[in-house]
Amino acid sequence: IGGNNPALAQEFAACGVPIARRVGMFEEGVALMRRLWTEPEITFEGRYFQVQSVRLGLRPLQPSGVPLWLAGSGDNALRRVLRLGDGWLPISSPQAFMADWEHLQALGQEMGRDAHDLHRCVYTTLNVNADGAQAERELRAFIESYYGISYEVQATRNGLCAGSAEHCIAWLKAFIAAGAQTIVVRFGSPDQTGQLVRFAREVLPGL
Repeated sequence: IGGNNPALAQEFAACGVPIARRVGMFEEGVALMRRLWTEPEITFEGRYFQVQSVRLGLRPLQPSGVPLWLAGSGDNALRRVLRLGDGWLPISSPQAFMADWEHLQALGQEMGRDAHDLHRCVYTTLNVNADGAQAERELRAFIESYYGISYEVQATRNGLCAGSAEHCIAWLKAFIAAGAQTIVVRFGSPDQTGQLVRFAREVLPGL
């Protein structure tokens, strides 16, 4: 879904889709996909999608369909995770992850959904380097090139960590302590292979 910002609005406009429809289209799309995955043939009359007597040639192996891990940290997004998701996959700092996980549990009690049924994953971006200043320079360049906005702004929204293996291990362990069950790591560096090797050799053993 993303946020309603100029860069994303430009992408929607290029596809001829008003950005204001993104939440409704997403939720209706999930409903449509779940029916296609689990029923032999469907007719669907939604606000955005209409299909008549269609079926999938190959349906998922899982009887309940493909597990969906949804992102999000705001109140509406967390409610959507509880209504529609099988897992929760935010981009977050350890502190924000812990706070949002507690909020997710409270919302689950309110909505009659046990938040513990959700698989808890986190998506974070690392640059592993004993030279902390170099690690931050590379991560800054990567983030600003990828998102087209300042590193300082994006750092308030994303889980970003730059520094030594020990520093990165502590960062990831904080997510585990906060309840994360799976961690997705992206490397903020022009040297993706080098970062992968360094992560495997220096960070993973510490986890």
